[in-house]
Amino acid sequence: MDVKDLKYYVTVVEAGSFSSASRLLHVTQPALSWSIKQLEEELGIQLLERYNHGIEMTPSGQILYEGSKEVLENFARLERSLKTETELYRREIRFGLTTLSSINYMDAFESFRKKYKQYDLIFVQRGSKEIQSMLIQGEIDMALISQPVYFPKLETNANYLKGYYYDVGVVVSHRNPLFNRTELTLEDLKDCEFSMVTKDYAVGNEIPNRCRKLGFEPNIVYQNENWEVVVEHVAAYDSVSVLPYEFSNVLKRNDIKWIKLKDHDVSRFYLQLVTTFDLNNKPEHLLYWRVYNELMAFSQNPLDHYI
Repeated sequence: MDVKDLKYYVTVVEAGSFSSASRLLHVTQPALSWSIKQLEEELGIQLLERYNHGIEMTPSGQILYEGSKEVLENFARLERSLKTETELYRREIRFGLTTLSSINYMDAFESFRKKYKQYDLIFVQRGSKEIQSMLIQGEIDMALISQPVYFPKLETNANYLKGYYYDVGVVVSHRNPLFNRTELTLEDLKDCEFSMVTKDYAVGNEIPNRCRKLGFEPNIVYQNENWEVVVEHVAAYDSVSVLPYEFSNVLKRNDIKWIKLKDHDVSRFYLQLVTTFDLNNKPEHLLYWRVYNELMAFSQNPLDHYI
């Protein structure tokens, strides 16, 4: 007696005839009749009374029917559990990160990789706004983004990570009259030429928006998606830029200075873990919170000792 025989038997009982059951099971009627006969012989009992109009269960057949239903339900549950584990095994996850997050949280993702070997994290490095667009379009699965969330569809599965943020600073050349300042406001920069990262980045969007709210249009003379090229423009042409302060530790040069930006709206950008996964789905829910919890284990912000 095996699971297939029990499935055949239950289907015959519930269909009410061998002909109906054979159509449901996609097997021939003689093969189905032979399977039930073999089951009766193996158990040494008659399971069905056969009539021209159909079949009826014997008392023993009723007992087998009820027990078989339970066995089949348990077997289906086991199959689902095994399928879940199989889906988790060596699953490829496309993960979006900004340049800064790639640098700062490398240890967290390396820890995740070693702990959960069933996942392959494939990193895609872009600006925060572009990453969000890629999530919406299904090009990546999950991302660590900076505020704000630009697409309402992403807000449901976006969670802040306590201690995860970056502060921004103003970059000026050594020839700039503002070079000796220890902090600056955006109003201090209203007569300056700006060199900025593109609008694919949160900073590239939010700094100009904040300037407009403060009553002036920033004079953006140069834009580039590469922050190192932006800094080079600042140094060469005496423009100013607003960039994550952490880059000052990565790019050390004497012809520029990083000055703290003082602004209650845009001086600090908080980070969120966001996904388009269906978190009602057990494997995706489990994966998302595994990533979240691993990041929280590294929640002491590496920028704290710079600012």
